Amino acid sequence: MVNSNIAEKTVYYLGYYDPDGYENYYNLAAKNKMNYIIRVLNELGFKVDVLSASHVFVPLKKIIKKEIINSGKNTKVQYFNYFAGNNIFIKIFDTLFINFQIFVFLFLKIKANQTLIVYHNTRYSFLVKLLKRIKKINLVIEVEEIYADVVKSIFSRKSEYNLFNLADKFIFSTELLENQVNHNKKPYAIVYGNYNIEKQLVKNVEINTNKIDIVYAGNLDPRKGVELAINTGVHLSPDYHIHILGGGSEERIKELEDQIMNQKTESSALVTYDGVKTGDDFLRSLQSCKIGLCTQTPVAGFTQTSFPSKVLTYLVNGLRVVSVKIDSLYKSKISNELSFYELNSPIEVAKVIKSIDLNKKYDSRSIIKQLDLNFKKDLERLI
Repeated sequence: MVNSNIAEKTVYYLGYYDPDGYENYYNLAAKNKMNYIIRVLNELGFKVDVLSASHVFVPLKKIIKKEIINSGKNTKVQYFNYFAGNNIFIKIFDTLFINFQIFVFLFLKIKANQTLIVYHNTRYSFLVKLLKRIKKINLVIEVEEIYADVVKSIFSRKSEYNLFNLADKFIFSTELLENQVNHNKKPYAIVYGNYNIEKQLVKNVEINTNKIDIVYAGNLDPRKGVELAINTGVHLSPDYHIHILGGGSEERIKELEDQIMNQKTESSALVTYDGVKTGDDFLRSLQSCKIGLCTQTPVAGFTQTSFPSKVLTYLVNGLRVVSVKIDSLYKSKISNELSFYELNSPIEVAKVIKSIDLNKKYDSRSIIKQLDLNFKKDLERLI
């Protein structure tokens, strides 16, 4: 697909990339998406130099040296020096210090017309703007959400759009973001998330046929809808079992466990908090279920343009999905694979769950494979 000249090129990829999850700013969905884009770049014949803005906050007042980690034959991950410590002033200085190092590295290393993919983040937008004004690079901005929609800041919106205006090309997480950001109709690709089809660890014969297992997996933030998922059990029969998967603070987990306990007398369905699952344990937990829930709050500022990563997590594991009807999903290319509810109430969610014909043939993985092929073509065109 790619000629030998292209195969020798290096693509630089800037983001908060932290494979081990030590960074306070760590985001599992972001890491998964970056991993997927790195994999696609490698498959297209590109070498990828990942520049991580991450650093570990530990109570030690010392300089930690940068590490260069070879993640594979065609990928290198580079971390930078930082001052470790929990002091707020050290944290602020760390951010500035790492940004300075990243800028110097890119200024010295990246050549004219080489590609820099930037996972959009306001923490290092200034260094990207400065670099773009100094060097003639192919700047591809990966936009997952508009931060101004979350913080409701006019200044933040102006700053973000100043960066977008400098981009040569874009990677968007939804069609809606493309419409909102790409006013000059620059070249772009859309990728909802990680399109890697997960290995099948649970066979159909191993699934509990006495229960219809449902899963809510992900962030336990109230805006993400975990309470709604729990309360849905009140309106389901004893044939159903709702599993809650995800991590959080001790206080947050205690709140959810109390909520589950308090509604036991009203709920016919079984609802359990199953804790944090990772790796193959996580995949087995998902694949043992038949339905995945995306019950996030539709009025939250980020919901209309950002793509809920858990939806793809369910689909690549073969689950049916019940989701809130938000534009980013309803107007996407996978909308036909989803079952939507409109009113944000437990009884409405339960109604949609009960309407799903579990005996009907279903293959969520096939459309994901097609999206994967389409994105490879689009990404190659951007580099």
